Amino acid sequence: MKIEDICTKTLITVNKNTPAKAAAKLMLKHDIGSLVVVSMNQPIGIVTRGDMITKVIGKKNMEAVVLDDIMSNKLIKTEENNEVLEAAKLMADHNVKHILVIKSKLPQKITRIAHLNLFEQKPENSVQITPPMVGIISASDILKRLEILNMKKKEQNFSL
Repeated sequence: MKIEDICTKTLITVNKNTPAKAAAKLMLKHDIGSLVVVSMNQPIGIVTRGDMITKVIGKKNMEAVVLDDIMSNKLIKTEENNEVLEAAKLMADHNVKHILVIKSKLPQKITRIAHLNLFEQKPENSVQITPPMVGIISASDILKRLEILNMKKKEQNFSL
């Protein structure tokens, strides 16, 4: 099963100066567990419900907390055409519950020099281009899909 088949395609991005309170309201409004933090349309981090609970609630000056203070720079990415089991392995290997899903192919107009910069060690002032973001896959997305498959299997066994 491919990641694109089960990932959450509601991807809401925010910038690092977004107040944590505003980010929490976005998460509640859209019933999502994470927000991707971007700078110049490139993903630079992620903020999850867990971050909100552990890093914001109870702070003396909660109103002053911005996402740059609490976001994780450990943004794990996977391509949309990869297998779901690979996403689960990435989550386990990196101890995360959310992975950014990106397009599987780089844009066609990237020059050879830019293409080399993506995969080689880059000078400090170079820019890394991330393929377009597709969505987020979470541990709960995977668990929900497994539950659905398990229920279908039980129904098939029952009808035999």
